Amino acid sequence: MGIIRTLDEIVEKVKGNKRRLAVAGGNAPSVIGSIYRAAKEQIVEPTLIGEEARIIELADAKGIDRSYFKIINETDPVMTAVRAVELVRSGAADFLMKGMINTPDYMRAILDKKKGLVTGSGLLTHVTVIEVPTYHKLLIVSDVAIIVTPDLTQKLSMLGFCTDIAKALGIRQPKAGIISCIEKPSYKIDSTIDAKLMKQLAERAQISGAIVDGPLAMDLAISKRCARAKNYSSPVAGDSDILIFPNICAANVFFKTLTILANARIAAIVVGANVPCVLTSRADTEESKFVSIALGALTV
Repeated sequence: MGIIRTLDEIVEKVKGNKRRLAVAGGNAPSVIGSIYRAAKEQIVEPTLIGEEARIIELADAKGIDRSYFKIINETDPVMTAVRAVELVRSGAADFLMKGMINTPDYMRAILDKKKGLVTGSGLLTHVTVIEVPTYHKLLIVSDVAIIVTPDLTQKLSMLGFCTDIAKALGIRQPKAGIISCIEKPSYKIDSTIDAKLMKQLAERAQISGAIVDGPLAMDLAISKRCARAKNYSSPVAGDSDILIFPNICAANVFFKTLTILANARIAAIVVGANVPCVLTSRADTEESKFVSIALGALTV
């Protein structure tokens, strides 16, 4: 397989190469359903940490064969996350998934300085891979969920993580659009200055692995027609693989608009820890959770 262009192709890529998955909070219907499907398709060997009686009740109600996963009984939500992280730290699991627990409990367990999964800078960022019916390839987007107002250093790290995921998708030289509301740098808009600096760093080969352009308004980043109409020439314009947003508000609005109004499909993980950490919303569909598991398995 060459460049992966759909979420289904991610699934096909990881089938048969089973990874061990620790699920923090397995007692939710959509979580159990997504894990069961991933196990049946030989993507993962899952261990579910959570209320055992509830997990069994939900699995039986959905007609799920419980032999496909292990269960560790834990009723305390904080300890559920801690015990899932312990499985990864001990080598008993290859990556992590958030189920029916609160995101702060999940993130605290990952970030714990003594017992967590973070080394080095400790920066975690959320990366979403989005398949939009009206776009010609997958979009890799950061950050819709964790870093509220990233500074330049954090944006550079976000770009690096997105570039790594692009490489896992088979994209040798991904094109990254650094997003703002206009395409001309203005000292009245901080995000345009960060974008300009990131482009300059890439041009000086101080950023490697990606072609970078910015600041780019969204229409230029994803529409060749708009780029032509505005006489904007760039290899990134209208052909972005990666979008780095100025803040969590802009990214989150973009993400939710695509999923709800444009029928986009998404896979999402947290990167920056020692292993991929699947992080989806409680409102996300079983299908979204399934493809997020596949993305995590791809990037282990």
